[in-house]
Amino acid sequence: GNQVNGTGGNVINLDGSPNLAYDGQVAFTPPSSSTREFKVQTNSFDAQMGFTAGATVNVATKSGSNKWHGEGYFYNRDKSRTANNFFNNRAGLERPERKYNRYGGMVNGPVFKDRTFFLFSYERQKDNVAQTTTYSVPTALMRQGNFSELAYPIYDPATGFLGNATCGTTGTLNRVCRTAFAGNIIPLARMYAPALAFMQYFPAPNLPGTSNNYITDQNLIRPYRSYMVRVDHTINDKNSIFGKYYHSRNTEDRYNLTMEEDSIFRGYENRRNHGGNAVWTSTINSGLIFDLRGSYAMFKLRRFQDGQPTAGELGFTGIPSIRQSNIFPRFNYTNFLTVGSLRADYNDGRDRPFDMMTIQPTMTQLFGKHTFRYGYDYRKLHETFDYAGYASGQFTFQGTYTMQNSSAGNTERDRVGRDLASFLLGIPTSGSIDNPQVYDVKSDYHGFFFQDDWRASRKLTVNLGLRYEIETGYSEKEGRMAVGFDTAAASPIRAAALANYNASVPAGVPVGSIQNLAGGFVFASDNSQRNQKIDYNNFQPRVGVSYALDDKTVLRAGFGVFTAPFQIVTQNVIFQPGFSTGTTFTPSTDNGLTFLATLGNAFPGGILPSVGSSQGLMTFAGTDLTAVGNNGPTSVILQNDRQNANYSRFILGVQREVFFGIGLEATYVFSKGSNLSVNRELNYIPTNCVRSDNGNPCLINLATANPASLVADLTSATTYLNATVANPFRTLIPTSAAWNGATIARRRLLTAFPQFGNVSVTDSNGSSQYHSLQLQFIKRHLEQPFIGFAKAVVSRDDNWMEVVGQTDSLKLREGIG
Repeated sequence: GNQVNGTGGNVINLDGSPNLAYDGQVAFTPPSSSTREFKVQTNSFDAQMGFTAGATVNVATKSGSNKWHGEGYFYNRDKSRTANNFFNNRAGLERPERKYNRYGGMVNGPVFKDRTFFLFSYERQKDNVAQTTTYSVPTALMRQGNFSELAYPIYDPATGFLGNATCGTTGTLNRVCRTAFAGNIIPLARMYAPALAFMQYFPAPNLPGTSNNYITDQNLIRPYRSYMVRVDHTINDKNSIFGKYYHSRNTEDRYNLTMEEDSIFRGYENRRNHGGNAVWTSTINSGLIFDLRGSYAMFKLRRFQDGQPTAGELGFTGIPSIRQSNIFPRFNYTNFLTVGSLRADYNDGRDRPFDMMTIQPTMTQLFGKHTFRYGYDYRKLHETFDYAGYASGQFTFQGTYTMQNSSAGNTERDRVGRDLASFLLGIPTSGSIDNPQVYDVKSDYHGFFFQDDWRASRKLTVNLGLRYEIETGYSEKEGRMAVGFDTAAASPIRAAALANYNASVPAGVPVGSIQNLAGGFVFASDNSQRNQKIDYNNFQPRVGVSYALDDKTVLRAGFGVFTAPFQIVTQNVIFQPGFSTGTTFTPSTDNGLTFLATLGNAFPGGILPSVGSSQGLMTFAGTDLTAVGNNGPTSVILQNDRQNANYSRFILGVQREVFFGIGLEATYVFSKGSNLSVNRELNYIPTNCVRSDNGNPCLINLATANPASLVADLTSATTYLNATVANPFRTLIPTSAAWNGATIARRRLLTAFPQFGNVSVTDSNGSSQYHSLQLQFIKRHLEQPFIGFAKAVVSRDDNWMEVVGQTDSLKLREGIG
């Protein structure tokens, strides 16, 4: 996993060089026959280890020799040796297909005796495993628009009228009410023909009921192949060099529910990796060794569909004509599965190549009882992204317009069938259509380290080190990104909004937020500007101490600071508001009394072009800048003044040989995180501003509210906040119907940046603490069969009682699988 001792973001090295894809993922998995050593270091206080605050995994490959050597292996597993799973047994289904073949081989030997050697290894995997899953699909009657199986009515959106709390027509008429379909059956003439035809793509139920009524043994197909060639050459008795090239390929076929060759659910994720590194080692004299490593690797991910129908082919001609040749839209339902390729993101897919170049010179110097190591670690990271997104749109269907009235609540809205009825009627609740997202970014990383391993005595070893890291942040090839949100910049519409405010004062809204109207995106000025300021404070001291009390007992302690790079810990490389602007689907502005758009004409105004940075501080005015879920922000604006997260880690442990070479290790680990990235919503309504009496705002504070009256207060507050008042932004934000009209909900005007909806940003002020007591048994030498085809040797170190400055160091030799 990604979490190690309270920190995240592990790194994998291959022969000392980084083996990374985007977001810190592993790029290349070498053939098992070429692997010499596999070592996991979770508590290393070696300053040479960097670019992570978590674990460092080092994989070393084999080299050739003067003797020819070869090996081959084969492993097979199929249905006859695989038990049925719990879900199939419960549903009375047969056990699914299971196919797994893994085979490969290696050959190595001399090119020129005593000087040049080679190794070539190859591995192939064919893996087909069932992933039994249960979904909800429409019943045979529902597919025809017949909802008579349900115990509650489906209401007709076309019958909307203004009614009172019980949908009567007298008194206060503040709800949109509707009449139920006769017999709970939608007449054929009322259904949107392409939606009715689309019903054929849902799998037929194979279990009873209207929910969780379809079970499938959908296959996960993972063919994988890799090969590697390595050449070692001895230049002379003081200089040697080796280099290798590797390649791997995997096209994953997943989530094909119907397991048909031409299934509408079929999609692919193709991963290709190629790269290599070279290492030159020079023994300058008996006490000085120079080591130079260089590497380059590219990992390319592509998600795609092949032969899937387009929006036009399925009859969804309400999508603008320029997008009808794209994959059909994504349709989301509250209660039923999404039809389409999950593996290809339900759209035209994406391309995401990532490459990294590194140079790492290191000097090792022996001086008495000291071993000094010092060096430089440079990495250039480059990533491109080409994502069509939901090019023909995505639409969400709920029971918003097929429940009795607009105030019936979420329980009524989310009843099974009401969402599907909305789809058959061609009336989504919400939706959007995307423009492409493209970026081409690069960043630089610099690491400097000094390490002193001091063998003070036979019993005492001390490790002292210091590492310093600089991460430059990303620049975009064409400057297509925002570099933050400016909370102080005066809004271009400040004067006009204040004039509107004074002309018609909105009740219960203080003038301050309009009088001081500010805020908006700051965009990169050119292609050289980085998306963040450089954090120059990443000094990382490391100290480790090991003391042998006797021949069987060792005490160890260590302290270190570890910096987490952004490339590893963040999923958002850059932030691009305006450069991939979509168009929002707006079905109604009066709760469904009338409809502005349906699937038959989804975007009457056409698809808006991406505005880029042309609107400056007014970019996305009248909309949410970020998304918010039940647990807080789900997307954020990446601020320019971010800091790298740092973790201070302390360990104290004891190792004791108990009997027959078996030892017991007890370790206490403490880790404290600082400068952690947290998401913060800026555009909230203060808790002391939830209700107004007699025209005076903010008289009730939620923090001190009387619990006995809290529900009533909240109800009153909700009513108060949602009430419409005179709109200071009228005619000033023409791109937003909600902000541009004569009136606006009062709550919109009580926030810090009322010209926007949600505004969530990153702050680097988070902290964490982690405590752990870890116990484990260890053995000096343990040999066991390696399942399938080889042998694994698991050991600590030949002198495990003298392992210094690290713990949890696991080595596997000769045959890693």
